[in-house]
Amino acid sequence: MCAGQGPTPRNRGFALGLEPPEWENMSLPPAHILSHLTDAHCHPTDLAHLQSTYDDVPLGGLGAMSTIPEDQERVTELSQHRGWLSSASSSASRPPGPKVVACFGYHPWFVHRYTLLDPPPHKHEHYTSIFFPDQSVSSPPSKNFTLLQTLLPYLPDPIPFAPLLDRLRTDITTSRDRGCLTMEKVVDPGGTAGDEGGATELEWKRLTPFKTSMAHQRMLVEKQLEVAIEFGVNVSFHSVAAPGPSLDVLISMRNKHRGRFTNRVNVDIHSGGGWSGEFWAQAERESGVGSGGVDREVQSVAGRGA
Repeated sequence: MCAGQGPTPRNRGFALGLEPPEWENMSLPPAHILSHLTDAHCHPTDLAHLQSTYDDVPLGGLGAMSTIPEDQERVTELSQHRGWLSSASSSASRPPGPKVVACFGYHPWFVHRYTLLDPPPHKHEHYTSIFFPDQSVSSPPSKNFTLLQTLLPYLPDPIPFAPLLDRLRTDITTSRDRGCLTMEKVVDPGGTAGDEGGATELEWKRLTPFKTSMAHQRMLVEKQLEVAIEFGVNVSFHSVAAPGPSLDVLISMRNKHRGRFTNRVNVDIHSGGGWSGEFWAQAERESGVGSGGVDREVQSVAGRGA
């Protein structure tokens, strides 16, 4: 705020926690300031943009997040054109617009699709085990359990997760020289399975009531964290309303890998619903993992070449 100027009514309201400004109409800083900023968590490949679209983005960098198997390649392609570290990032050869850190991994909202079993189980067994882990054969079916039986024909067959982990390793290996990290490690107890798009007779216009069990989420997040530790790349950790389970996972990785984790991998907690200031401090003390924020994460990727 300029010296001598009092706060405007809107600024006062924003400071008091009232309605924030509409993001589509916000006044942005000038381009010479934006060019020094990085959006460390975005999903640009969710929409089909021409490469030229990014030429007009005034930011200095993007952390481009993948979410599902189908968009890992799109993130790779974007980083190939605008690598954070490689010679393609030199001012002479790099296209205008932001540099990109490629972020590979599998988002918690979709982990109900994956199985660690080989061979994959039948979809009835798979979805029952992750949506109703405590369902007893002798107990009467609940309303939601009955709904699952209706939806089963429209849900995809379980996807083996082991090949996706192999793909994650390949993507990290081929992208290290451009700058990369792993992302969207889970825990999100509110992660709700939505319509898979195959229901032709039934029009599903809302999320289903099914929530993926924490046990299933934890198994998949730990598998992805193992890959991050294997390669020494940083992690963007999605944690919503699950501070306790998130910290349990980080402590488990610390106890198992010690310095290979705490000295080589920075963890950026994003979303962070339910994380109080006191719990943040506790997490840093007990996990031993640096969680110094988004800027630290991206800078360390650039500085270390991983």
